[in-house]
Amino acid sequence: MAGFIIAASTTILAARYIYSPYMYPKSDGPKYLTAMICNAVFCVACIAVTLGLRWCLMNENDKLQMLEVQSAAESAADFDVVKAGREEIVDVNAAGGLVVLNPGFRYAL
Repeated sequence: MAGFIIAASTTILAARYIYSPYMYPKSDGPKYLTAMICNAVFCVACIAVTLGLRWCLMNENDKLQMLEVQSAAESAADFDVVKAGREEIVDVNAAGGLVVLNPGFRYAL
């Protein structure tokens, strides 16, 4: 979901730069009302997409927190030692290509 939001935001930004020169014909000058309205709409759309991305990342951080609490409870019950304080953000299992986030990882907001 977060990847889609980033792609949508990039597309909106690209569309703004592609179509904005066509919004400034000499006949509209010096106000260029149509262009200013379009630019404002694109900026509001980018803000909305950014807020949507923030909401998605906050939900993902909450899920990561719950998974860590569950994992810690299971580890304590099984007397397993959890690796902590590693420098890598993710571990990639070469066999299956599974990406595992290290404990304490959170998406930056």
